[in-house]
Amino acid sequence: QDAHFSQAWNNTAQLNPALTGVYKDHVRIGGIYRTQWTPIPESAYRHQGVFADAHYNGFGLGLTLFNEHAGLASLRTTTVRVNAAYHKRLNSDASRLSIGFSTGFIQKRIDLNSFTFDKQYDSELGLDTSGDHGEIFTNTTAFSPDLTVGLEWSLQLNKQKNSKLIAGLSMEHLSNPSYTLLTNENKIPLLWTTYGKVDIAVSPQVFITPRILLRRQGTASEFLLGLESSLQVNKLAKVHLGISNRFKDALIVQAGLEIENITAGISYDLNTSGLANVTNGFGAIELLASYRFKHGKKSPSIPPNSFTPVPVKTNDRDGDGIPDNIDECPDIPGTYRFQGCSDKDEDGIWDNEDRCPNLFGVKENGGCPIKINDVDGDGVIDDFDQCVYIKGLPSLNGCPDSDKDGIGDSEDRCPYLWGEKASQGCPSQLTGRVQESAPKAYPKIIIEFDTDQSIIKPDFYHQLDEVVQQMKQETNLSVVLSGHTDFEGSVSYNFALSQRRSFAVQEYMISRGLSPSRIQVMSYGETMPKVSNETSNGKARNRRVELVLISN
Repeated sequence: QDAHFSQAWNNTAQLNPALTGVYKDHVRIGGIYRTQWTPIPESAYRHQGVFADAHYNGFGLGLTLFNEHAGLASLRTTTVRVNAAYHKRLNSDASRLSIGFSTGFIQKRIDLNSFTFDKQYDSELGLDTSGDHGEIFTNTTAFSPDLTVGLEWSLQLNKQKNSKLIAGLSMEHLSNPSYTLLTNENKIPLLWTTYGKVDIAVSPQVFITPRILLRRQGTASEFLLGLESSLQVNKLAKVHLGISNRFKDALIVQAGLEIENITAGISYDLNTSGLANVTNGFGAIELLASYRFKHGKKSPSIPPNSFTPVPVKTNDRDGDGIPDNIDECPDIPGTYRFQGCSDKDEDGIWDNEDRCPNLFGVKENGGCPIKINDVDGDGVIDDFDQCVYIKGLPSLNGCPDSDKDGIGDSEDRCPYLWGEKASQGCPSQLTGRVQESAPKAYPKIIIEFDTDQSIIKPDFYHQLDEVVQQMKQETNLSVVLSGHTDFEGSVSYNFALSQRRSFAVQEYMISRGLSPSRIQVMSYGETMPKVSNETSNGKARNRRVELVLISN
């Protein structure tokens, strides 16, 4: 069974290889020491290790070296690993997805001189350690390669970027390492680790962090729940206090201190397992320390006539030398020229205002390169077309105006009825005014679809049959079918999916005897959501075809 670390959250090299080089543009070195069960000499256990990692341009690379020593028999395990990871920032906020792996070797060894055997005892002379013990040891040292993979997801929970959710998963010993010390073969079981925590900002200086950790290895399992509080004492120092329960094993109290780039922590495991009486209540002590420093970064120079901040004593979260109170991007290292923001593609447009922050572009195209693609053939190139896959009008930025009232469908409350801007595109009688020339409006019918489907559900057959019957009775009616999707999938795929949904309703109405000349089909993809796509219920309401009856 692998070691239990009470400060696993700070010992990231051992928790998950995806956290290698997680500190952007920093090099980190550290060490950890743990001792437990010291009142039982035969079972005393010590674990010590060192680790180092670095981050450069989204990639992390690191090295770990750990050694375990257990009991009078000196069972030792040495682990050496090279770790690598890739960190991808999601969207425009500070959310992150990290994936990593580590590879190396495990060495196990024992000291036979520390053993005594029954055959070495003489009834008259007593113990003779030089005598033949009669046991067959194939090896006293075993060596095996090892492989670990991991994944972590970090999500910012608010616009201030001071609260976040973190979840991770790792699988250790994927190479199924084996070792042979006796005549039979032994294998190290696969170790599954999954964890999660939420950093919650109670105030600018105070955070609370509930956390959970689950591990499974062979027949052994570990379940840990904990809560930590953090206090930002001043600009340079932060204090951590926490308590955790590793069920059926230990109650853990811990404390930590961060001073600039130095992190130190101490924890104590109060034994609650079946060994509590044997150890006289003694548990485990664990010490951890790490230091990190920036690499490859010089102090930002101030170009002539550029923005120059007034020196103010305040925080600098991103460490770019620009105080947070005048930093337009306080969580992303930048330069004075861009008021604390960055310009990775060096096109003169701040990354937070650049639609293509990694591609050199022009200001007229929002920081993106000029392209001449025009997918819908409406004369508005895709870079400036707000409705890329729907043929529209140049005057409406490439979007259509189905009722030709001068208001684009995406901003028109009644996109199929001629209206006025004062009534948001609807006929005046719909807003309480009289307009005799406006066509008669009928209630809107909505047909909803399952995810990624264009098959009409039987629940909606009755409504469609009623519409067809009404149109057969009122021959002056026509119907507009507009297809829509939620925002799952690409824009082009959703446009094609909304087309299939509209055509499915059209084919059903034709199969019931309605003339195709009385049906107009439109497809909007994901451009006109009915409600927010943030919930599963909202997405279900956006997967739809709307039927609007219009009197001719």
